[in-house]
Amino acid sequence: MNARAIAYFRAGVYAGSVTVNLSGNAGAPITYQSYPGEAAIIDGNMNGIMVYVNGAYNTSRNVEVRNCGNHCFQIYGRSLILDNLAIHYGRLNGVRTHH
Repeated sequence: MNARAIAYFRAGVYAGSVTVNLSGNAGAPITYQSYPGEAAIIDGNMNGIMVYVNGAYNTSRNVEVRNCGNHCFQIYGRSLILDNLAIHYGRLNGVRTHH
């Protein structure tokens, strides 16, 4: 993906986890979000970390993350935005950050 890119999740329930190892930059973040007008759900079925982000200038928005075995979001990086997320039913923390 290039900086300023948007990756869309289409409507539906996605079983498993998402790993992001990309960085945008200050003028061109990378965004991961539900497709406009649709609801995407990442369901972990109580297994591990559901969304793992390792990078800078990433935005996650308009996604539901549920049934997390450990942390629903684990983030390593800086200048990250979590916007309008529904995070629930996690065994440990909803969001865990490191930098």
